[in-house]
Amino acid sequence: MKSACQPLQSCLADDKNGMMRALLEVVAGGVVQSAADVQRYVRCTLLNATQPFDQVVKAAQDSLRWLCHQHLLSWNSESQLYTSTPLGRAAFGSSLSPEESLVFSSSFSPEFCISVIFLPHAFSCTQ
Repeated sequence: MKSACQPLQSCLADDKNGMMRALLEVVAGGVVQSAADVQRYVRCTLLNATQPFDQVVKAAQDSLRWLCHQHLLSWNSESQLYTSTPLGRAAFGSSLSPEESLVFSSSFSPEFCISVIFLPHAFSCTQ
């Protein structure tokens, strides 16, 4: 019981891939919409306390770009706001990671019209 404590590490660090999930959750949850909101959000993280702010912002920008490219979030250049897509809201509501939700959604045949409806901790699909 006299060993030293391990140093704190943020789950948002690049090697832990948590930034994508965190940003999906705050956008889908309605906490963050604008670029200023994103900056405010990342300033309040442990990652920001342990790494330079410009690195944290770059990680956030890369994550947002990936989430938009995967159609989990969308960026409206006119209103300058991020919004979640139906798939993003389903991933958020299911508690799956962004990567897991993409694997799940890609497992369906394209011949079917799938509506993904989120239930607590599960996807329910209808034809």
